[in-house]
Amino acid sequence: MLTRALLDAGVAADVYTTCSKGVRQKSGFTLDWPNDFAAGASEVDGVHVTRFRTFTMPSFTGWLAARLLDRHVHYARLKLGPVPADGSPELALYQHRIMATQSWFSNLLMLLSLGPISLGLLKAVWRNARRYDVILASFFPLFSIPAVVRIGRARGVPVVVLPLFHANDLSNNARILGTALERANALLSLTPHSADYLKQLHPGARPYEVGAGIDPMAFDEAGTISGARFRAKYSLVGRKIILFVGRKEEGKGYRMAIEAMASVADPEAILVLAGEDVDKVPIPSDDRIRYLGRLTPEDLWDAYDACDVFVLPSRYESFGFVFIEAWSRGKPVIGHSGCPAVASLIEEGVDGFLCSDAWLLASRLNELLANAALCERMGEAGRKKVFSKYTWAAVAGRVRAVYEGCIEQRH
Repeated sequence: MLTRALLDAGVAADVYTTCSKGVRQKSGFTLDWPNDFAAGASEVDGVHVTRFRTFTMPSFTGWLAARLLDRHVHYARLKLGPVPADGSPELALYQHRIMATQSWFSNLLMLLSLGPISLGLLKAVWRNARRYDVILASFFPLFSIPAVVRIGRARGVPVVVLPLFHANDLSNNARILGTALERANALLSLTPHSADYLKQLHPGARPYEVGAGIDPMAFDEAGTISGARFRAKYSLVGRKIILFVGRKEEGKGYRMAIEAMASVADPEAILVLAGEDVDKVPIPSDDRIRYLGRLTPEDLWDAYDACDVFVLPSRYESFGFVFIEAWSRGKPVIGHSGCPAVASLIEEGVDGFLCSDAWLLASRLNELLANAALCERMGEAGRKKVFSKYTWAAVAGRVRAVYEGCIEQRH
C-alpha cells in the first residue's frame, strides 16, 4: 500500500522480494522459505516486482543457534538478575542488555537460520543499487535488513529501514540488527513511542514517525459496508455490540474483556469476539458473549460498522490498526493504558479511553453504552483523525519527506 501510494505521488519504485508465499519453522531458529512463486519480474497491482529464489539453512544451524542463545541467556540472567514482569517497561531494556553481550558468531548463526537467504536478491541489490536514490529494507528481525544496510553503505546509497518489532522479544535485540539500525540513514516508525524507544535502545539511530495507513475499504465509496447486514446475519438485532478484534490469545487481553462483561449494566450489551483461535481455550457459555472466530474481510468491516464500542485491551501492539479501522466507521475505542503504542494513538477522553483492568474497562463501557451522544462525539473525533493523518497518501507524503532528507544528506 505504501509503494502504491508513492507511485501515485510520482515516485518510481521497484520491489525486490523472494519467491516465498509464507514461511514454516523447521527447528530452533531455522525458517523454511519455500519457493512458491516463479522467479523473475512481473507487475503486481501496478507495481514492478522482481522475485528471487531462496534456500533454507540446514536444520542443524537453527538448532545450534537456539542452543547457543539458550546458554548465553542463562549466564546473562545470572548476572543481570530476575527477568522483569511481562508488560513491565523495564523488560525491553533487560532483553536488550542480554543480547548486547551475545557473541557475533551466535548472533550471525541465528540471523542466517531465520533467513531469507537469497544470494540472487542480494546480488541484484548490489549490482543495481546506484540506479536508485533510496533503498527501503524490511522485514524485522530477518537477515535481509543488516545485509541490505551493509550493501547500501558500501555502494553509497541511503538505506531506510522499516523495523516493525516488539522490543520485548530477545531475537529483535540481536547485536547485528542493532548495528544495522544505527547505520541506516533513517528508520520509519509507526508511533511517537516507537521512535522514542528506538532512540533509547539505539542512540545512533535516526527514527521518524510516519504512521500507517487505513485499508482503502474504509472509504467505502461504493457503500458496500453494512452494519445492519452483520446484525441480521449473526442474530444481533437490538443488541448493543461491544466488538473485540484480535487473535484469541492471552496477550491480546480478550479475557479482560470477558471479565469486564460481568459488570456491564446494560442487559442488551453483548461482547462479540472476532479473530483466530490461537490458545484454544473454551469461551464461557454466556448469552452476553459470542465468539465468531476469524471473519471474512467483508464481515469484519460490517462488524466495525455494527458495533457500538470497539475494545482491545492488548498490552502488546506496535501500532493498533484495528483502532483506526474502528474509528473509520465512527466508533469510540478502548485500549490498554499499559500498551505504549496504543496509549500514544488514543487521545484519552477525546476519541476513546485507556484502561488498566477489567473494573475500569467495565466502568468505561457503562459510560459509553449509556450515552449515545458521547459515543458519536468520540467516534467522529476518531474518524477525523484517521482521514487527516492515517490515509496511505498522508503516510506516503511523510515517507517521501524522509527519503528526500536522506538524498540531501547524501549530496
